[in-house]
Amino acid sequence: MVTSPTLSLFPMHASALGLLLVLLVTGAVQAHTDVIDDSELPSVGEPADRVMTQAEEARIKRFLKAQLYGHLPVSEDPESNAYIRSLAHRILDRAGIQQEFDLLIVHNQQVNAFAMPGGLLAFYTGLITKARNESELAGVIAHEMAHVTQRHLARMQDYMSNSNFSLLTMAGVILAGVTQTSALLPAAVLSQAAEQQRFLNYSRANEQEADRFASQFLAKAGIDPNGVANFFEVLIKHSGHHYGKDFEYLSTHPATPSRIVEARDRARQYQGTFVQDTMEFRFIRQRMISLQTPTHERLGLFQDKLGAGHEPQAPEQYGIAVAWQKHGDHARALELLRNIRTDVPELRLLLNLAEAESQKHLGQMDQAVEVLQSLYQKYPAHTAVELYLAQAYLTAGQADQALKLIRKRVRRGIQSPQTYRLLAEAANATHQPVISHIALAGHYLSKGQLRQAANQLEIAEKHTKANSANQARIDHRRKEILIMANEFY
Repeated sequence: MVTSPTLSLFPMHASALGLLLVLLVTGAVQAHTDVIDDSELPSVGEPADRVMTQAEEARIKRFLKAQLYGHLPVSEDPESNAYIRSLAHRILDRAGIQQEFDLLIVHNQQVNAFAMPGGLLAFYTGLITKARNESELAGVIAHEMAHVTQRHLARMQDYMSNSNFSLLTMAGVILAGVTQTSALLPAAVLSQAAEQQRFLNYSRANEQEADRFASQFLAKAGIDPNGVANFFEVLIKHSGHHYGKDFEYLSTHPATPSRIVEARDRARQYQGTFVQDTMEFRFIRQRMISLQTPTHERLGLFQDKLGAGHEPQAPEQYGIAVAWQKHGDHARALELLRNIRTDVPELRLLLNLAEAESQKHLGQMDQAVEVLQSLYQKYPAHTAVELYLAQAYLTAGQADQALKLIRKRVRRGIQSPQTYRLLAEAANATHQPVISHIALAGHYLSKGQLRQAANQLEIAEKHTKANSANQARIDHRRKEILIMANEFY
């Protein structure tokens, strides 16, 4: 087991243990409000690398990501995930940030978000739907990115000369906070975690620094830097200053008047033309509302609004079509979708994906596959297009084409439980049971379920030959299981 002193946490909720695990950790950087240029960026190679190397952060991230998949309702909605990752990459590319990030959406109506070591970010659907425009959501994303790029966790650990927080302890404390259960904390870990609680307190300095860099990231990306302050005002309005479990984000990110004033002062210092909102955000927001709201409630409210003379705009029409799809009425969904007119490529893509999905459920497989193939020609790297086309191929009985597409997806690094599950299904449909079981092992491993993963490898090994390519795949996956087990279990 790795025993190098590493402490961690970027916050979250209070755990069942009564630990308040905050997203922000103690830091020593003095915050200020002037406009930043690259020469002002602090050096984070030292002492951060001394207390938690980037290789250690990568291992921690992989373990934590698996545990989040295993213990939280991580959304597998292709369109929502593709959008939020696209927005994040826009910020990263234009701000010149080299750090790699993994973004997850948690299907939960709470208003919350958190950052973890190595660039693992999670955003609750409740937070996303509370944002009124794209700049407000981008402000939260940029803020969480700043906690990671400035390595607040590792830098704080440098001031804890007497601590001996192992990777296991750190991971256990983080997960107890996020999943609100102590089941992941052995007694020894719990005892050590309690001793370190005093180091996990809210840090105004880190919050100020994250706000400061978030404004800079947004401005460089051409997004309204007022989004940072605006979103806090939205949360205060909705919460009524009651920071209960529904507004966990405010518990770890207190929205004081001075903080909002400082964020506005910083935003005014950036000159240029900034985008506050996009139609793509409005479409995705309506989609998420439909996916997280009980269908009868969503459709009932919509009917009431129509009865009162409400004229729905395109984003809401799209959202209601998604609600009808969720309800199983794909004919009505298709009718709504085809009445929405737009020449914006991103919106046309969302509409075409939804149309193809309804066509598939209505048995119109030739039309669905044709639409998705056309989209794939235009957007070969779009994860939602790729996923829907693979699913359509499987439904249409073209498993060979599906398998080829999903393998390409895995090679591109999209190794989620959803991808591995689809790979297993395609391999099974093409009469390749060994590949199917190896893929299922990947599925369980990506959710931190090591015993189930090992069982799948045992089944696969019974049907393969020694020294074969499949045996090499089994051995590689088994080595991954052993590494994770030795370090974290």
